[in-house]
Amino acid sequence: MPQHPLESEDFSIVQDHLVTRVTLLAQSGVGDDEWDRELLAVRRDAGATWGHHVAFLLDVTLARFAALAQRELGGVIDDEWCAAFVVAVSDQDHLVADELWASANHAVDVREDGLLATTTALRSIIPRIPLAPTDLSNELPPEYYPAVAS
Repeated sequence: MPQHPLESEDFSIVQDHLVTRVTLLAQSGVGDDEWDRELLAVRRDAGATWGHHVAFLLDVTLARFAALAQRELGGVIDDEWCAAFVVAVSDQDHLVADELWASANHAVDVREDGLLATTTALRSIIPRIPLAPTDLSNELPPEYYPAVAS
């Protein structure tokens, strides 16, 4: 039995936990250093499940919030990779999201300590969202579920 929600192989449990953590960060108005500390704590809490499982789901969660920011603020995401990933996540195009993430992180050992460049890029979009302390789960794009090959 996993000791921490991030150690679960269940995509919903992991994403629910990540949405809660990101919501608290986004609503708190903390600066970049605190975001980095908290996201590094996610990395630590994930333990052996970090790799592609939690690292990817963290980026998906951040993309869901970035999609909300883009929708609420009407802005454009400047980073080409972030914009494409956010669209793929928002459109629930899981194959494209997975391919984009894998190609951006193919030369990186996701098991090492530290944040991925993709995570840092997505995270930089979130603090600019004016979030009210409400239940954001109805506002975010749907959760990610692995694509099933047909």
